[in-house]
Amino acid sequence: DPMCDRSINRDARIWPSPDDDGHGSLPTRTSFILMVDRGGCSFVRKVRNAQYSGASAVLIADNICQCSSGSSCFSDDVGCEEHEPEMGDDGSGGDVGIPSFMMLKEDADQWKRLLTEDFPVRAKMSWSAPDIHDHVDVEFWTIPTLGGMGNVPPELLLGSLANALGESATFTPHMSVTSGTKFLCDRASDSDPECSTMCTNHGRYCSLEAYYYENGVIQGASIMAETLRRLCIWRNYGSVDNGFRWWKYVNEFTTTCTGESFKDDDCITGAMEIAGVDGRAIDECMSHSGGLDANIENTILQAEMELAERKSLVAIPSLYVNKRMFQGRFNAEEILGDICSRFTAESLPRVCIYCRYRTNVEQCINEVDGDGGGNPKGGDAYGYADDDGVLIVDPIPASQKPISHTTFFVSVIALIGTLGAAGVVYHQRTRRNMQTQ
Repeated sequence: DPMCDRSINRDARIWPSPDDDGHGSLPTRTSFILMVDRGGCSFVRKVRNAQYSGASAVLIADNICQCSSGSSCFSDDVGCEEHEPEMGDDGSGGDVGIPSFMMLKEDADQWKRLLTEDFPVRAKMSWSAPDIHDHVDVEFWTIPTLGGMGNVPPELLLGSLANALGESATFTPHMSVTSGTKFLCDRASDSDPECSTMCTNHGRYCSLEAYYYENGVIQGASIMAETLRRLCIWRNYGSVDNGFRWWKYVNEFTTTCTGESFKDDDCITGAMEIAGVDGRAIDECMSHSGGLDANIENTILQAEMELAERKSLVAIPSLYVNKRMFQGRFNAEEILGDICSRFTAESLPRVCIYCRYRTNVEQCINEVDGDGGGNPKGGDAYGYADDDGVLIVDPIPASQKPISHTTFFVSVIALIGTLGAAGVVYHQRTRRNMQTQ
């Protein structure tokens, strides 16, 4: 696929030569939408290469039919997909600045026929702005071992955010579960060395991310056990105090149950006790859902796996704010900025007012209470309470505020007056010097 060619670069704008029929050549227009086929490399690389080649936007033509299309679509020896593919940033698309859309195969095929017959096709691309509400729903996907792979566990940052936002936002955690049927593990014997170590429930549910530490490795089956445990804790405590006990357990587990302790029953029990989680209730939840050892479906893991497949997750961790995929870097500044942009001005939470423009956003988040009380240490950043306790908000620091029109014009007039006066003085002094000479 020429759109996957690594020789296309920002400076030279190199493009492969067209073939004998003229296919592959770029339009001579200064502004054009480029249609490319799906496959061969990531969405990000295709769109980036199109941007380097001068395209104003990209339409990616799907190469696989949707099963719901029936006989109206045909894929060559590929079959069909149950769910529409979801285009998303794989974490490397920070330099991509043009929009891109996916076209279903049956629609793209019609356009291709017109284009190959030299019929002009006009496309209009539009998208909606972020939904603005007085409450935000945040959904994130993770795995239990992110903290052990040299990364900052996203749960620690998101837990602080959930506490700081309080009732203004609802956070819902999800765990990544890989289907073992994709690797035929559901058909493998129990003695199969790979499937038996990375999967549970006779190869149905797997984790491909083994957790390596100094003296050994935690295999996927143990990771799936912790995945189910966290899902059960959320089911039991997620609706209580904004899921505080879930966040507390994950924080305690992440900081204490590392390395060999990852699957240590005493460490796990201790983390649940500190978080106020009833271990027996969690064990019952794990068992009643189908457990991990029997050759049967686990209802909780099955539901989580099917939800992940419908969303077509492209990266872990992934974050969705008001059902829209978060596209920025996974840090406090960008996540808080995205969440705060979804609130109306009247419902802006304290953490958005006090922390969004701070130098150390993460520290500020940890210092804000979500119950409406408590400000960052060092006083109010851009807001204060009047004598009646009413919050007076100025969410933008003075150094980042735009200059008002009045201030701008007054400043310009004052500058012109100063320069004019200086010019008059200089002219008079020059004339006196000439007369004296």
